[in-house]
Amino acid sequence: MKGKSDEDCLFLEQVLDKLYDFEVHRFGITGYKKEQQRVFEQDRAVMLGARPPKKQYVNYKILQQQIKEKKQKDKQEVDPDLKKKKKKKNNSKDKNKPSTSGAGSGSGPSGQVGRFKNGMLILSPKEIQKIKGSKKRGR
Repeated sequence: MKGKSDEDCLFLEQVLDKLYDFEVHRFGITGYKKEQQRVFEQDRAVMLGARPPKKQYVNYKILQQQIKEKKQKDKQEVDPDLKKKKKKKNNSKDKNKPSTSGAGSGSGPSGQVGRFKNGMLILSPKEIQKIKGSKKRGR
């Protein structure tokens, strides 16, 4: 019996806390103009679980322009930082790495034999000989 009363008290406290929060919120809203009050009421309704209002209609061409402008602004904000960093990094990488001529026929560290072209595995004669030689050794 005691456990249920404790749970009831806890539930009642939670409900009262929410009520107090909303009362304070409602009282705080009264200091604003009517237009702002409506916006805050919508926000509160969304907090309680209502669906947010739909976005206002914008012509598609205008929307595309807005998206392009936004991308350009983002790019301009990011570009100056990246250019400075890239120049420094590229210079240090070029000095440290020795130059490599060609990737070869897949004999690199990839672990793959041959190469794929148009969905088919292409093997060079050297690779075929390696495969045949490894099969003979395995027996």
